Amino acid sequence: MNELEFEIIDASRRTIAQFGSVFETSGSFSTDQHSISFHTSIGPPQVGKTVNEDAILGFRSEDNSSIHWACAVADGVGSSTYPEVGSRSATWAALAYLVEHQKHRSARTQGIDAIHFAQAAILKLAATLKADLTDLKFKPSYLPTPAYRRVVNRQSCFQTTLCLVWCDGQSIFLASVGDSGALQSSANKGLSKLFFPDVTHPQVNALCPSLSTISIDDWQEISARQTSLAVFTDGVAKSLVDRHGDRIFKELEFDALFSSGSAERSLHDLELATPEDAADNMSLLLVRPS
Repeated sequence: MNELEFEIIDASRRTIAQFGSVFETSGSFSTDQHSISFHTSIGPPQVGKTVNEDAILGFRSEDNSSIHWACAVADGVGSSTYPEVGSRSATWAALAYLVEHQKHRSARTQGIDAIHFAQAAILKLAATLKADLTDLKFKPSYLPTPAYRRVVNRQSCFQTTLCLVWCDGQSIFLASVGDSGALQSSANKGLSKLFFPDVTHPQVNALCPSLSTISIDDWQEISARQTSLAVFTDGVAKSLVDRHGDRIFKELEFDALFSSGSAERSLHDLELATPEDAADNMSLLLVRPS
């Protein structure tokens, strides 16, 4: 664990443990309604890329909580400093808040408040770097001291998207800041797009220390019954578009896009089929009926 993250993740882990089990990076579990699988990977080989800036975290209730399961998916913005710290801290902080504050006046408000809590964690990280400008304890080795000071003073660090997905038994809720994607499949509608990133556009909204107000870019509430769902970062979206083009939304079915096995298997298949010019870190959550 990066020393910057320790306090945030340690406190979040203790909070979540009061309500159920938490799985980081990769996990699979079942509830009475759903089989849930998720995984994150560095993706196809890329020149100079050695760090997975994505993060993914899953929760399964073990105490009859109103939230049966939940997942947080984040994509650190590679042009910022320490994006992998921002994405990981955001998933832990948001998921801890979500499961601890389950009695809310509305699911949407619950999601927004959890994202605000993740933003507060990022502000705390930024304050730690501010206090470090004398000692330079947290300066990355690849950044010269003047560049590091500029990063800290401009607050161009810890930038990350964040998508929260959770189920109360009746509905599945999705609250997203940034450019995550989500596809749904049901017996009545077939494959449908809930939201999908513009993979040709490099700009993205993100949580970051300089963010003054938070608004959800995408919000969905869907039935929890007989629903298959895929939620993913833009690295998966890029690979799907490169592999299938417009056929994703016109011809293909859910199982043609995502392996009937685990999220890890699906990402492995995508990695093998993705050229370097479309490569990125990949994170995927798959939800299928039990």
